[in-house]
Amino acid sequence: MHEQVAWESVLAEARPIGSRDQLIEDLERARRDLGAEGYRFDVKYVAQQGDVVLSQRIEEILDKDGKILHVFDVMALTRVRDGRITWNRDYFYNTRSEAWGRDDAH
Repeated sequence: MHEQVAWESVLAEARPIGSRDQLIEDLERARRDLGAEGYRFDVKYVAQQGDVVLSQRIEEILDKDGKILHVFDVMALTRVRDGRITWNRDYFYNTRSEAWGRDDAH
């Protein structure tokens, strides 16, 4: 990840992130405010054209015991230059309980 990464989210438009240090601070805030101690990702789809990557992932936020706190379906546009992420925009949808967003959910 580039030191001056721009990381944007429709859930945090009031606080866009403009550096790797700010991204780490945001993760620390999630730990403090939400009890988020870990993240797990299941990448569903990835497509790349030039330096832009489109992906869909199921993101799980975990507490200290590994219990799922939140599950998000996320589409992301990411720009990668010289092997480093320089820009990312997450689009969350279907934020819900841990059972949703799974291929086997009924």
